[in-house]
Amino acid sequence: MRKRFQMFLIVLALLAVATPARADEISDMKKQIADMQARIDQMEVQQKKVVAEEVNKAVEKKQVSALPDNMKWVEKVKISGDLRYRHESIDEQSGGEWKDGVSRHRIRARLGVNGKVNDEVDLGFRLASGSADPVSTNQNLESSFSSKTIWLDLAYFDWHPAGIKGFNFIGGKMNNPFYSVGKNQLIWDHDLTPEGLAAKYEIQRRFSIPLRGYRRTKRR
Repeated sequence: MRKRFQMFLIVLALLAVATPARADEISDMKKQIADMQARIDQMEVQQKKVVAEEVNKAVEKKQVSALPDNMKWVEKVKISGDLRYRHESIDEQSGGEWKDGVSRHRIRARLGVNGKVNDEVDLGFRLASGSADPVSTNQNLESSFSSKTIWLDLAYFDWHPAGIKGFNFIGGKMNNPFYSVGKNQLIWDHDLTPEGLAAKYEIQRRFSIPLRGYRRTKRR
């Protein structure tokens, strides 16, 4: 469009040279050409803005990837982590008297990576502070200023075939797959990360109760 307009300007300039015209007519023609050029520039800016907005919307909807082909795997990886610091004071009772018990500072640090291999397989990996205690990743801060250990807290795969809705086959060191009502820890501690193989199958059903013989009456 811009090239066509430039050709149009050249033709007008040639006609202006070939055709004798008054100074006021030439001035009006130059003004018209300048106005047309300003309008075209404004239309180009608006067009670029519209195209940029459409591209951004497509990227947000994941219709178009903003990453090159060799970096698209980043979209399938999620990194998460947390750090917690707390102080505990636990008193003890012996022989009917209260005695000083435990007073300690503790930290918990975790760093995890979750990846999507394809639509049916996920992978999980997490490092955490703590000790050999299977239900706690808390680490005591002691007066000796010793270095703290990092443990392998999670390392698992999760296979959930599309043909079997609600089915998961998990292997490795995983999050607690056992059912617990309200995260009740009487049977299985919610912080436990068991290891081995596990299979889960959730059945989703919809219940509806038909209402018969119901008649709406008007208020008087």
